[in-house]
Amino acid sequence: MDPKSKQILMVVAFFAIAAALYFGYKGFSKQYTVDPKKIFTDNFNEDVDMVQDLKGGGNISGNYDVWIHFKLDHRAKIKGTKEFDESPADLVVAQEWFAKNTPYAEDPSLSIQQRRFLKVYNHLTSTDTQLEHDWLLHNWRTNDHYFRAWGY
Repeated sequence: MDPKSKQILMVVAFFAIAAALYFGYKGFSKQYTVDPKKIFTDNFNEDVDMVQDLKGGGNISGNYDVWIHFKLDHRAKIKGTKEFDESPADLVVAQEWFAKNTPYAEDPSLSIQQRRFLKVYNHLTSTDTQLEHDWLLHNWRTNDHYFRAWGY
């Protein structure tokens, strides 16, 4: 093989490897990126265009812990067959978790004074190989919703 052909082959190989790395990174990073709109549509039977102030965060890897916040003029309807029970025992824990682990620490709807307007709904599925836990914290006076899903 002459030197010019080797040079062309090396350039082509370099670009092929660079493209494979780039598209591999993009594919994997999208899989592990928290998308508030996707979390909402995966968990609620509501039109995502009807909600306001949809924001979220968390992490997705071997396990997951994600959250979203949104406003809706009624309590959001949960999608699918998940059974959510009103869980007053989890109210303080959920309220404090959202205040400490999201950007909503100073949000008036999570304040202690608003506690009487908060309702928390809990869902837990536990098997030998899977744990799925969800909270829906709803302030019925301000229409704020805080949703958290975590498990493995």
